[in-house]
Amino acid sequence: MGRKKAKKTVKKQGSSSSETPKKVTRPGLPLAPAVFCTGAGIMIVEMAASRLIAPYYGTSILVWTVLIGTLLIFLSTGYWLGGKLADRRPEHGLLFRLILLSGVAVCLLPIVARPLLGISVSAVNVLTGEFSAVKLVFPLLGTVLLLAFPIVALGCVSPFAVRLATDDLDQLGNTAGRLYAVSNLGSILGTFLPVLALIPWLGTRNTFFFAGGLLIAVGALGLRRKAALPALVVLPLISAWGGQSIRPVEGLVEETESLYHYVQVSKYFGCEKVGGEGVKLYLNEGHSMHSSYCPEVTWLNQYWDWLSIAPYLSGDGKNVEDLLIVGMAAGTVAQQYREIYPEIRIDGVELDGDVVEMGRKYFELDRFVAPEHQYVMDGRSFLYRTPKRYDVIVLDAFRQPYIPFHLVTVEFFDLVRHHLKPGGVVVMNVNKVRPNQHDLSRLVLATMGQVFEHTISWSSDSFNDILAAGDVPLDAEAARERMRVSGHPQIRRLERRMNPPTDSKLAQVMGFNRFKAGGDPLTDDRAPVELAWDAMFLGLTEKH
Repeated sequence: MGRKKAKKTVKKQGSSSSETPKKVTRPGLPLAPAVFCTGAGIMIVEMAASRLIAPYYGTSILVWTVLIGTLLIFLSTGYWLGGKLADRRPEHGLLFRLILLSGVAVCLLPIVARPLLGISVSAVNVLTGEFSAVKLVFPLLGTVLLLAFPIVALGCVSPFAVRLATDDLDQLGNTAGRLYAVSNLGSILGTFLPVLALIPWLGTRNTFFFAGGLLIAVGALGLRRKAALPALVVLPLISAWGGQSIRPVEGLVEETESLYHYVQVSKYFGCEKVGGEGVKLYLNEGHSMHSSYCPEVTWLNQYWDWLSIAPYLSGDGKNVEDLLIVGMAAGTVAQQYREIYPEIRIDGVELDGDVVEMGRKYFELDRFVAPEHQYVMDGRSFLYRTPKRYDVIVLDAFRQPYIPFHLVTVEFFDLVRHHLKPGGVVVMNVNKVRPNQHDLSRLVLATMGQVFEHTISWSSDSFNDILAAGDVPLDAEAARERMRVSGHPQIRRLERRMNPPTDSKLAQVMGFNRFKAGGDPLTDDRAPVELAWDAMFLGLTEKH
């Protein structure tokens, strides 16, 4: 009886509501298409936001965690507010006004975020490793908070639409399921569309304008206000006004956004010291060069120089026929090996095809690596698929400042070992934040030691460690003696740099085996390389 009475009460409330209906203007756009478009808009904004942040903070798992976590908080807040608001004011007009205003906010987001993110450029001193936590954290959080209004507003849409579409309580579940399914289909489209089409074709900024314009159009159609639609004409004007570089650098030559990176090529003013005009390549946040090129000048005192001594670690450096570079970028390492070994066969593997195109266009990449030996794919995938073996394998596949974890695990180095010729050597660069802070290098060296019989390490400067491994003895003194009598002047010069003046800042840095392997080896199952780097960056580790 109690249940029947409660049921009657619900019906009575429903009939009372129907007797005094609220005056509701019918929408000019059905709810299902509106829900579909807002679902797409949410994901387009999320994907574009990651690319907006990448030039300043990179694309590490930590950045993605901050972005996805806060967006989920905003969406949850929107779901909650949307349900409450719909019960209080179940009006189609209110729903579509929220959608329209969210579109305006999305259009403004890249314009407002750009100067805010620019603050982070001065947060890190790459020469000293010092950083300002305020300048580093505030712009990121500020930019993420700019997403709060549009994402909360769009989160309101689905519960609001369910409330408006429900005429019969007996069909509530069916209505909710249908609209959430439609919203999810929109989200699926919104996930693939920016990655496969919008960002490569339009760029990040215009992808925001596309999403914002879509939402403005949905809101205007829903409100039956055709006068609002001409506002979309303003978007191309905004795009043109905001068409400057996402991350300005001095001497910018060209920039592009690929599937993997925000890519910039700028003038390399350091080449002017040797009488030429060069270029350099930056990826994402751009704190480190990924390639440099100065015509007719191969050696510019960068860490790449030291990768060239790998053949002297295990032999006399004369019989080097095959080289593999994983992380070829625009071809700096290839250029240096080509100078020392003119007849060497070089295979270069680079994940990002747009980086390869930049290398061909500005760095004369084809001079150093034959086009048919330039492979656009993941380095580990290449090793799985090629039967070739090499005298030297160079690993320089950073997504600054992180190393892709799957390229520093026991399983990966075992794969590398099977692609080395007898007496072959694998050599790689590992970044560090400050001199004598080798936490990540120690982890990678320990991992190499699980696979190879011999390892050796040294620092090329205050911020780069070089690690090498092989199955033949890698003796430091023997290697230096072979470098000392090398027929190439650059190799002899590098050997002399192993003994800097005692009053030099490099005196405590240079030399073989200044640090030892340490920590648990990295595996495909557990490889916390990003955590190790972040701990060093924040000064949470001891110097070794």
